[in-house]
Amino acid sequence: MGAIIPHADTDETGYFAIHIPRSWFGKFAVAAKKEDEDYPDMGTQFYSDGKFKTITLTSDHPAETVIIRLGPKGAVLLGTVADAVSNAPLSPCVEFRRASEPNNFLSASGWVKPHYKLLIPSDTNILVKISLDGYKTWYYPGTVYHAEAKPARLAPGEKKTINIRLEPDAEVKSGCPTAVNSR
Repeated sequence: MGAIIPHADTDETGYFAIHIPRSWFGKFAVAAKKEDEDYPDMGTQFYSDGKFKTITLTSDHPAETVIIRLGPKGAVLLGTVADAVSNAPLSPCVEFRRASEPNNFLSASGWVKPHYKLLIPSDTNILVKISLDGYKTWYYPGTVYHAEAKPARLAPGEKKTINIRLEPDAEVKSGCPTAVNSR
């Protein structure tokens, strides 16, 4: 889609309205998020598993009333990421992948801040990989050996603190740019 996705913030009562041009009428997925309270963005398949509330707007039916309930809460991984030798803070890449099916391509990736808080789908086996050029790749629950990686599985709202220390290795090219030191 080459345009901004229609979205709105709710007011204090939970009411919201999204106004779209008539030329955009069609089928829409409607989802919610409240990440500051650990409700992930259910507009992404990684969290929703592709289960969205949908509505269809047409010139004969230009408006729809929708009730969206938040939930379940996501699981939360939080902690710090630093160089294992110098303890300098690092901002590496993170990759999450659902582990339930070998060919499941539902994944998420991005940068991790040195002090991080990451939401993952609750009650779901999630493989976690942290990588950065010049460092050995780290796999949950705390190994540099891919064969020893285990999925994280946390209950809704459950929080797990993991302080990740990446081991330097100048020969590793992770596909992630070089280390970003942030304080």
